[in-house]
Amino acid sequence: MAPATGAKGGAGKAAAGDGLDALFPREDISKHLNAKLMPMFKNNDWKIRKEAAEKVEEILRGANMRIKPDGLNELMDNLK
Repeated sequence: MAPATGAKGGAGKAAAGDGLDALFPREDISKHLNAKLMPMFKNNDWKIRKEAAEKVEEILRGANMRIKPDGLNELMDNLK
């Protein structure tokens, strides 16, 4: 009986995620991660890298932390 309950719990979470997407849709931030912002992460000056990180944080806050995964691979590579 326990596995059936776990299966229902998983389906409930998926349904809750769909409802959340309906209330707060995910935003595509890839257009904000432009060719001007990405090279800032590779700059030798730490102040410029910090400024780039702050701009990304501002973009995320503007999207209410609800983003689509488009363009995130390049961002994660630059954050490394």
